[in-house]
Amino acid sequence: MKKFIIFTLFFPLICSALFSQTKIDSLETQLLTAKGQTRVIILSKLVTLYRNIEPRKAIEYGEEALTMLDEIDDEFSKATFLNDLGCAYYNQKDFEAAIKYIERSLKIAKAIGHLPLQAATLNGLGVIYWGQRKYEKALEKYFLALEIQEEIKDQGLGAMTLSNIGLLFYSLKNFDKSLEYFFKALEIQEELGNTRDIALVKQNIANVYSNQNKPEKTLEYYLSSLKNCEEIGDERLSGIILTNIAVHYYEEFNDPDKALEYFNRSLIITQKYDDKENILRAFFYIGTIYIDTGKYEKAMEKENEALRIAQEINDYRQIKYIYREISNIYAKQKDFENAYEFHVKYKTVNDSIFSIEQSEQITEMETKYETEKKEQQIVLLEKDNTIARMKIKRQRLLLLYSVIGIVLILAFVLILSNLYRQKTKTAKALAVANRKLEELSRTDPLTKLWNRRYLHEIVERERVRIKRSFEAFSFILMDIDHFKNVNDTYGHECGDYVLSTMAVILRSGVRKQDVVGRWGGEEFLLFLPSTSLQGAITIAESIRKKIADYPFIYDSKNIAITSTLGVSEFDETVSVEECIKLADDGLYEGKESGRNRIVSVQIEDKGV
Repeated sequence: MKKFIIFTLFFPLICSALFSQTKIDSLETQLLTAKGQTRVIILSKLVTLYRNIEPRKAIEYGEEALTMLDEIDDEFSKATFLNDLGCAYYNQKDFEAAIKYIERSLKIAKAIGHLPLQAATLNGLGVIYWGQRKYEKALEKYFLALEIQEEIKDQGLGAMTLSNIGLLFYSLKNFDKSLEYFFKALEIQEELGNTRDIALVKQNIANVYSNQNKPEKTLEYYLSSLKNCEEIGDERLSGIILTNIAVHYYEEFNDPDKALEYFNRSLIITQKYDDKENILRAFFYIGTIYIDTGKYEKAMEKENEALRIAQEINDYRQIKYIYREISNIYAKQKDFENAYEFHVKYKTVNDSIFSIEQSEQITEMETKYETEKKEQQIVLLEKDNTIARMKIKRQRLLLLYSVIGIVLILAFVLILSNLYRQKTKTAKALAVANRKLEELSRTDPLTKLWNRRYLHEIVERERVRIKRSFEAFSFILMDIDHFKNVNDTYGHECGDYVLSTMAVILRSGVRKQDVVGRWGGEEFLLFLPSTSLQGAITIAESIRKKIADYPFIYDSKNIAITSTLGVSEFDETVSVEECIKLADDGLYEGKESGRNRIVSVQIEDKGV
């Protein structure tokens, strides 16, 4: 794995909105009944809150808000919403959409003469062009933003723009210029006393020093940045910096003990916040340290943990490095069959994502190999003493290659290169298509909830996990009463409206750890970890009441909707399928006894 550096890019917030799950839950509850201007205002607030933490959700809310944009009277609020939506698209790597919406925001900002908003949108456009590697355009936008910020004496946003310019020069490998702008930004942030921003800039400075091969200066700024984070209690950023320090100790100072100390500290934080990217980095490097110290079983355990996370987040670049390390472990254990298998996996992934630079390196290796092969043939034909001495030197060189494994790698490249070249053009597109197909295969297209097949996978995975902790868990099977009458009376489009609205109600009525999915037709299944039967009944009653009280209005008609729910608690004496069947029995009993009610079924009730 190449040295992994995290840079902090400043995408300006027009309205400061710190992430608050409580605030989000409150807004989503209000959204259920909101209409007109109130609804579009709530949607725009949700876009702001979700844009950096869950951009797909921000886009979902934003697309609905776009259809009601004329409801917003305030031009500044309209421009702010468009800027936030553009940021969400940027975080989803849809740069064209991001530019479209931020340019619309800039147009409004110019029309109303709002200079801070103009500067912020110009900075945002610079960030997007930077992401597209259109560095001249990015620099143009940054300097326009900086000019406005200096005019209005906005030092805070000016420091952010200076930091972004520093990052741009870093991308161009102009490290001296990069440091010049980072230090300008740092000076301003220290004057303003913005401790978190000070920590962010110091982290960027450390990253530049790392690329200049100045390990002492790199460590100095990492440690200083960490101290700033700990002063303000910013655990998330501390976890990232701790991971960087650990990598630095391992790669630059060859100090595995110090590296492990910092990796263990970082994992306490990154696992708390489910920071998969940095958990992955820690597991990978810990595995590498164990390889270096001959602890191959522990190394394999850590690399497999890293592989699981990398596959979960579709980080193919890290997957290839993990495959290489696993191949290395098997080779050191003399298990050459598995070593070869994982080396082929490494090559397959590598060739699907390799850059022009990597392609040139492979071509260079192939040329070198062919040249050496021809030289060997010449040596075999020559009988001159001088050539004989050259032969001995070449044989020693070949022996060295065999020790470090280069001959094996080059042989693989030679054999497989033609096949991989043909696959290279389509591999990336196939990977994207496969990810989309996987997502479609897991979700119900109408309600956006998990489908029945994937629900089975989630429940089985959780059952194995919960079994070790001896925790209870329960199921709720919910059915919409007289749903056929809704379709027959109001049409299938109305039925679709009821189903999609029901999904929103169910999501808002359960906890973060609970799982909601569409079981089939008008039936929905709720999986409740760490929940007893009585707890599940309480949740079911809350949901039943929310559904009964919710105003389902379609085509100006108020439609009365109720639901019947069956509840069961898992017991190890039966399978998961039998437990869900118990909930289904309760649902059936509730339907037979009048609907709009909850019926719980325990195992002893059925004589199981």
